[in-house]
Amino acid sequence: MQNLERMKTVFCHADFKTNEVSSIFNVAFDKSGRFIISGADDGIIKIWDRESLTLQASLHGHQDFITDIDISKCNKFIATSGNDA
Repeated sequence: MQNLERMKTVFCHADFKTNEVSSIFNVAFDKSGRFIISGADDGIIKIWDRESLTLQASLHGHQDFITDIDISKCNKFIATSGNDA
C-alpha cells in the first residue's frame, strides 16, 4: 500500500497534510533519465527520483498552472512556462 500511495503523487501533486490535489499538466525526463520533472495547476515544479518515486525538490515560482517544461542540453537547467498573469 505504501508504494501505491507514493505512485499516486507522481500522477498528481498531492499535499497529504491538507488533502489537496493538483492536476499535472506537463512531465519531462531529465537527459540522464534519472529524474521526472512534473508541472501542475498549483504552479509548482516537482522533481522526482524515477527509481524510488521519491520527491527530490519542489520549485516555487509560478502563480498559475505550468504550460511547458524543457531541460537544457547540458542537463543543468529547467525552463518552464506558466499561465501567470
